[in-house]
Amino acid sequence: MSSLENVKRLVLRSVKPSDEERDRVRSAVDEISARLEREGLRFELGGSYARDTWISGSYDVDFFVLYDPSLGDEGISRKGIEDLTRAVKGLNYWFRYAEHPYIEGELNGVKFNLVPCADTEKGKWVTSMDRSRYHTLYLSSVLDERLRDEVRVLKAFLRANSLYGAEIRVGGFSGYATEVLTVRYGSFEGVLKAATEWREGEAIYIEKPSYEPASRHSTPIILLDPVDENRNLASAIRPQNIAKLIVLSALFLEKPSIKFFEKRTVEPPDDAIRAGLAVCIKAPLQKVEEIRWSEYYKSANALVKLLELNGFSPARYSVAESDGWASMVILTPFSERLTEVKAGPPVWLAKNALSFIRENKNVWLGNDMRVYALKPRSLRDPVSVIKNALADPVAIGVARGLEQEFKAALVLSAHEALNSPCKGAFKEALSSVFEPLWDE
Repeated sequence: MSSLENVKRLVLRSVKPSDEERDRVRSAVDEISARLEREGLRFELGGSYARDTWISGSYDVDFFVLYDPSLGDEGISRKGIEDLTRAVKGLNYWFRYAEHPYIEGELNGVKFNLVPCADTEKGKWVTSMDRSRYHTLYLSSVLDERLRDEVRVLKAFLRANSLYGAEIRVGGFSGYATEVLTVRYGSFEGVLKAATEWREGEAIYIEKPSYEPASRHSTPIILLDPVDENRNLASAIRPQNIAKLIVLSALFLEKPSIKFFEKRTVEPPDDAIRAGLAVCIKAPLQKVEEIRWSEYYKSANALVKLLELNGFSPARYSVAESDGWASMVILTPFSERLTEVKAGPPVWLAKNALSFIRENKNVWLGNDMRVYALKPRSLRDPVSVIKNALADPVAIGVARGLEQEFKAALVLSAHEALNSPCKGAFKEALSSVFEPLWDE
């Protein structure tokens, strides 16, 4: 057995659900199903549970509740939430909103999502959730037991490297995108081998589209939905995460190891810590997660642009929430510490990128798909630039919904942040600045 096959075997042993787990989830599914049936609601199971691609320890089941399409998007949303609220009365649940409102809850450790959608024909979408039923129908027709296990291994690889999940906070690969990639390339290693050969604008599809993908989509890779050729599954993936998958794939295939399936962090060196500043705000936890994280990233990008306009070249930024605080950590040159960004080649030139990675320390991947490293240099103090600008945060591009939070923000050097009320969020953001791509 090859080392790669041995790694896959070990991973699958740990991520494939046990009979006990299956019984536990099935019991919760039966309870929720009975509640929906008592309300006279029609529904279909969806997501990784319905397709049997879920992994051990991840208990998450989607129920797509069907409504007459003539109600329209707003009517389905309104009636759906009313009906579903009655169905889950007495359970632990809460309201969520992505592009469409739905109910999320928990029953005996199993998370459930109750999603109203239109009982419509393929392609005649009324709500943003209508495709999901057809995703399950399509994948159920092409996935066999072997492919389901290959999906599980790929999901484990992505999860361990913070690349799994389409939510804004992660900006990674959704479960459905993971499944589509596995079907397209036939196996876990097939996906990784293909990733090392992707080129900018690479169009990936199972069914040949009726148009040239690059004419409608401009993401670093284009991953077409086999259920809707007009939908690009890669549109929610941050470019730096695509770059990270390319690099990790090359490194893993070069030397397969179970370590690529383990959570790893990089302890930032003193130089990097001294090059960091933190902008901390009270986290508006009453807001829906997708909304507040969208506002965090919009605001962090505005701060980066501000520093660049004032003669700085921010090297990297990261955002984290902890203990009621949100911290935006930016690595940027300080007058008391010499730091400079060294630009490397794009990851499309895989051999050159790997050479750059091995020749430099403190490396990360940029949204422009290039590799970067940090080296010493001297510039002015950036903290005062941000402090002065936050008198009117919206004027520099900070999200309007966070205006008051940023007016009261703490703008701190790394040393100050480590001794501040937001030190937990600062440490978490700082720990994710550099990519844990390989062992030294």
